[in-house]
Amino acid sequence: MEKTATHNGHSSTLDFLPFDVDETRQKLSDFGEQATAFIREKPGLALLGAFCVGFALSRLVNRR
Repeated sequence: MEKTATHNGHSSTLDFLPFDVDETRQKLSDFGEQATAFIREKPGLALLGAFCVGFALSRLVNRR
């Protein structure tokens, strides 16, 4: 784990983070590239999927 010096001279370990920030950033970047490639290859299917997800979320949120 990375240790950083605080303003009082003591070091604090960043153990409270349950994940590696750089690894997570890379995974999100890879996911974004895959999503972009899928949308460019199949725009109709992507639009239909987005509509269905939006419809389902709106039904869940507006449930009374």
